[in-house]
Amino acid sequence: MPRESLRTYTLLPLVLAAGAAPALADVTPSDPPLEFRSFTPVPVDPSVIRDAGDPGVERSTEPAVHPDSFGSLGVAMFADRDTSAFINTGGDVSVHRGPGSTDLGANVNGSGNVLGSWDEYLATDYNFIQVVWWTENGEDFLPLGAEIGGEPALFLGWRFGGGEAVRFLNWVQSVDLIRATVGLSDDGGTTVSAFDITGAFTNPWDATDVGLSLAAAGLGINYIITQYEYNAIPAPSAAGVLTLAGLLAARRRR
Repeated sequence: MPRESLRTYTLLPLVLAAGAAPALADVTPSDPPLEFRSFTPVPVDPSVIRDAGDPGVERSTEPAVHPDSFGSLGVAMFADRDTSAFINTGGDVSVHRGPGSTDLGANVNGSGNVLGSWDEYLATDYNFIQVVWWTENGEDFLPLGAEIGGEPALFLGWRFGGGEAVRFLNWVQSVDLIRATVGLSDDGGTTVSAFDITGAFTNPWDATDVGLSLAAAGLGINYIITQYEYNAIPAPSAAGVLTLAGLLAARRRR
């Protein structure tokens, strides 16, 4: 499927759980599509999306996510605002941060399983979390003909933190989101069309992303990647300690 076919859809304010839809700014794909910062599209294995050895990412800020944190991942489909279902049979599956993959359950619209992965990375002046969902055998998440209780499933959505949100370190008082981006691929991540979805969130960010949909059924999407760039705001008592830690780390790098 041509890459351009992924760049013609408007973000829809859909929610998986009951309640009001999030307030969304107009989301228009850029031309050319946005690039993920510090991200090079690769075939399916997300373990290569690491900062080690990547000259584009400097570990000069402080980690904010707890090293033993879990965060839940799922993939959803929508018939309308009030009718939705999980595509992965596991629902919101708790996934430990780090490389590799976690089985999120069978793809109800195919014959294989849905996999997922997430982790925190540090850039020069901000932190970011990347989350990846993909089908193990390259099948669509949402082919034409998929149904929810006899109704056609029309749109594809992703869920991060809906069942279990990211656990931050104790020094973090709040998190301010700088930029959020989602990428869709029909070739396992080799080529990705990216969209800015920052307007779907408010600050402070609660480290969740649920209820949004950007792709219609039948586009062949088999890989989703989201990136959340943020500043972790320390509690007042922790600010001085972090400043000293940063100075010591800078001294060690010289």
